[in-house]
Amino acid sequence: MKDHKRQKEFTLPGEVVDICGFDPGEALSCRVEKDLLVAAPASMTALQTVRAIDALTCLAAEFLGKLKDACGPCEGCPDGCPYEGVYGPEAELSEDIRAEMGIPEGHKLHVEVRDGVAHVTDGGQRHDITDVPPAVRRMLEDIGACAGSLDELMMLDGEVVHHG
Repeated sequence: MKDHKRQKEFTLPGEVVDICGFDPGEALSCRVEKDLLVAAPASMTALQTVRAIDALTCLAAEFLGKLKDACGPCEGCPDGCPYEGVYGPEAELSEDIRAEMGIPEGHKLHVEVRDGVAHVTDGGQRHDITDVPPAVRRMLEDIGACAGSLDELMMLDGEVVHHG
């Protein structure tokens, strides 16, 4: 496979340029984030900026809706949501300690406290609800998505919830 990492230019199909309203000779800027690539004019007017914000907001709302559909509605746990206030990992260990314990790199840890002693074991998964940024969690909570189902989806580590 050809390495495109150093490629300075790329070509967009004419219909894409027309839909975007890009001037064919206009320089584009790419914003690259984990799992996302956004191309926009390198220099934007106020109107272009407003349109970009609107498009990104609509896309974010679409993604939130897909995730809520996949999670299902929050039906209110009888004793309150067990995920409320859970935003970080339960524990962290150095890579040396992980290796000594046989816990694969990147796996979540599970902590159980018994008689005042914390027992740390391999959680068995690479992702869980603690990987969801707090702002995204709040948006999902605001639209009534079930945090428990979100945690389960995150642990599946490959479950497709959106088809483009």
